[in-house]
Amino acid sequence: MRPDLHVRHHSRVLSGVSLSRGFTLIEVLVALAIFAIAAVALLSAQSSQLKTDQRLEDKMLAHWVGLNHLTELELQQAFPETGQGQRKVRMADRDWLLTSKVSPTPSPDVRRIDVAVSEPGTGMNDAPPAITRLSAFLPRPRRQNAND
Repeated sequence: MRPDLHVRHHSRVLSGVSLSRGFTLIEVLVALAIFAIAAVALLSAQSSQLKTDQRLEDKMLAHWVGLNHLTELELQQAFPETGQGQRKVRMADRDWLLTSKVSPTPSPDVRRIDVAVSEPGTGMNDAPPAITRLSAFLPRPRRQNAND
């Protein structure tokens, strides 16, 4: 072995000059580019998940608004007239637009109630899409006899 050539852990000394083995600039840039692409993909997936979570929360709250309306109608013990109406409802610190349509059924003692819940529009002519729709059938309340 020549005296001016020594082998050490991953480095050589050639005539007094140390040559260390490491990553080249190209290798570092390629690794950085791969990491950047992976980071963008993860952020995109996280953003998509957050949008999905928000949509599920909207649907759940809108469904509760509709169920509350149907329960209120049932508890009123009144037989609703046919027709359509809209009203704003506040729930979970948010405003909701509740549209209900009462329709007759083949039985004169039953009404069909269709409820659509959406977010209120920004203008008078806006027709926001319904977040959820519910249907229910409400029977005519029985009259209590004085003998009961």
